[in-house]
Amino acid sequence: MRLAAVDRFPGGVPHHVRFAFEFRHDSWFRDDVFASLHEARVALCLAESEKLETPGVHTADFSYIACGSRNTQPRFGRHSNGRFLNLAQKREVLVYFKQEETPEGALRAEELL
Repeated sequence: MRLAAVDRFPGGVPHHVRFAFEFRHDSWFRDDVFASLHEARVALCLAESEKLETPGVHTADFSYIACGSRNTQPRFGRHSNGRFLNLAQKREVLVYFKQEETPEGALRAEELL
C-alpha cells in the first residue's frame, strides 16, 4: 500500500527544489515508502540517532545525511569523512551537522571540507 502523504507531497513543488524526508520511526522503513520517495525524487535522510538506524537506501540522485555528536552517534563517527567522500564520487551529498551547544558541529563541517 502506498502512503498517500508521501505520494502527494511533491505534487506542486518545482522540479529544481530538492527534498529529503527524515523519518523518526522504523515503521517508515518499508519498500513501498522507498518506492514512493524514489518516484518523487525525494531523498531518504540518512540520519544518526541513538534510538534508530536509518537504512542506507538512496531514493534520489543526491544523498542527505544528518549527523549528530561524534561522541554519542557511532554511525557517522570518527571515520565518516572517508565514507562521505566515497559516496560523493557517486552522487551529490549534502551533510547537515546538527546544531549543538558546543562548536562541535561547525568543527566537524570544517574538518570535512
